[in-house]
Amino acid sequence: MTAQTLTKTHTRVRRGNLEDHAAVRTRIVEAAFRLYRIEEGIEGVSMRALAAELGLSAMGLYRYYESKGAVLQAMWEVVLENALTFTRDATDRPEQSARQRLDLSIDAFMRYWEQHPEHFTLVYMNKDTLGQPAEHQLTQHPAYQDAVRHGNEIVEEFIAELGGEPDMAAQACDLRMAMMVGYLHASLVNKRFPWSCLAALRHNATQAIMMGIEACVQAAPKAPASTLHSECVAVNV
Repeated sequence: MTAQTLTKTHTRVRRGNLEDHAAVRTRIVEAAFRLYRIEEGIEGVSMRALAAELGLSAMGLYRYYESKGAVLQAMWEVVLENALTFTRDATDRPEQSARQRLDLSIDAFMRYWEQHPEHFTLVYMNKDTLGQPAEHQLTQHPAYQDAVRHGNEIVEEFIAELGGEPDMAAQACDLRMAMMVGYLHASLVNKRFPWSCLAALRHNATQAIMMGIEACVQAAPKAPASTLHSECVAVNV
């Protein structure tokens, strides 16, 4: 199932037909994407609206998802799977060097979210899922972990090809994500700024991220090690 191929159909779920639990869960997520699109936001994706859309009782819906937050996390997973597929299609070619793969992965990641701005809002700017308890957070789900693993592997391959410091891989991965999401927040959220050409900006941002990663894995930290350690501990508390 992909968010792009969801159709605007009204499929009723019979109350007595609960054998295929996974299939009903899939239909619920499809209905959630329809409501999200039609109502232009998360506010329209309520458990009551989903039950009405699918012909379920309110209590019947809770047999499949315990809360609206759980439904939204299922939507997150669909979007992240699509984003990962989009990035892999651009990068998983044997003839590419590690540098080319990293460059293309950054560009593809940013192009995906620019082409689906509503998905960026859903994943990166939605308080309903961002505020979930730790055991229910998206970071615990395979779709999220696969996306992170794919990005990390590309960075590690680049470091090996460059002859950089393997110990700096985690910082390079963090820098890559921070700069990509920062660019997307600027291009998708800051609509008031008179951007001259977003395609050119994305290209230049990709090159800046590449240079930042290269500098990160080649140079020793500028700040004293003790200072960096104390700041890292504070962040992770």
